[in-house]
Amino acid sequence: MSVRVDPSRVDERLLGRDFVYVLTVRDEGVHAVAHRYAVDGAVVSVATASRSVKDRMAVDNRVTLLWPPVAAPLDEYDDYSLVADGTGDVSDGTLRITLASVLLHRPAS
Repeated sequence: MSVRVDPSRVDERLLGRDFVYVLTVRDEGVHAVAHRYAVDGAVVSVATASRSVKDRMAVDNRVTLLWPPVAAPLDEYDDYSLVADGTGDVSDGTLRITLASVLLHRPAS
């Protein structure tokens, strides 16, 4: 089951989600790294963009973000994963992802 989330309101769904998996594409496949993050509207920033991330963004700037479910759910959607697609840009060591689509998702019952 999936529930759409307005990208500009993604911060409302992030309480209790302390880190995000950042997924980028490379020749060998998908590269995933867990990061702490900051949110400003529909832009998610991670402050530790490596050289390899910079190199990947120069070739393919598509990024998928995955927040796991909240360990101690507080509301009806906290047991959902949050999945977001967007485009990334690296400057000053920070990867900024502008979100295009966001879904709350959980396995079918």
